[in-house]
Amino acid sequence: MCTPLCSDGVGWQVRFSTGPSFGTDELVASRLWDLGTTGIAEIDGELVAGFESEHRARLAAAALTDRPAEGHHPPVVVRSIEPIGWSGDRRRRAVTVPTSDGDLTVFITPGPTFGHGGHATTRLALRLLVATVAPGASVLDVGTGSGILAIVAAKRGAASVTAIDTDRRAIVTALANATANDVELICTTATVAETGRESSAGLDGGFDVVVANVLAATHHHLADDVAGAVAGNGSLLTTGYLGHQAAAVVARYRAAFARSGRELSVVEAVSCDGWAGHHARASAPVTGGVD
Repeated sequence: MCTPLCSDGVGWQVRFSTGPSFGTDELVASRLWDLGTTGIAEIDGELVAGFESEHRARLAAAALTDRPAEGHHPPVVVRSIEPIGWSGDRRRRAVTVPTSDGDLTVFITPGPTFGHGGHATTRLALRLLVATVAPGASVLDVGTGSGILAIVAAKRGAASVTAIDTDRRAIVTALANATANDVELICTTATVAETGRESSAGLDGGFDVVVANVLAATHHHLADDVAGAVAGNGSLLTTGYLGHQAAAVVARYRAAFARSGRELSVVEAVSCDGWAGHHARASAPVTGGVD
């Protein structure tokens, strides 16, 4: 299976692998055409679909991994979303972030990661982050990519910022960007569960703020571990999912917190270009009996 990804050689591509529950690659290809792909190729055992813009590529990735029901692995695993023919964006970008104290500018070199600051989900995450992080807070950035969210958290006065990602290239990139912005980050490929346990031992029960800009299927998969990483009365900032996926993502997190005897209340819901995001606050765990 191979058609040109894009007729003029420019655009964006989504690289992914399919799980057994989704059926054959032919069925996946049929759905990709419905989602507006400009071409499909099979490369190194994975499917790669081309799209005319980053926005369309991320919409397709979200649709492919849409999985509101609990207890099932996503049928499609997205490996990367990147420009066609791309081996890394080495251009240094100045990203301006509006805050209540005036504009904050950070400098980001994306490299082989997502997070140059322009996509709607990144803008939503930044909006929630600058309104939530207080000086002295501890912050966990799940799926850090270029490190832009972690860097802005540090610039806003967070005392400790931990940035995690499963891609080692992202860790290298985030550390380089932190150095370029004169901030310190703890960057690691540790899982959310591992990071949460370490935080609970050293930071009195978890992180004050956890931010996760990841696809809906990843939110569903990580919800229990993320809940365990949020401190008592801490904040959870989420985005990366479409508007029609928002209710299922919030419900999944509420169920995850409930399993540990806590409640999760939505403080703010935001949206941009069809994408959604939320600031939710956790209650402290119930430790005593009922009088």
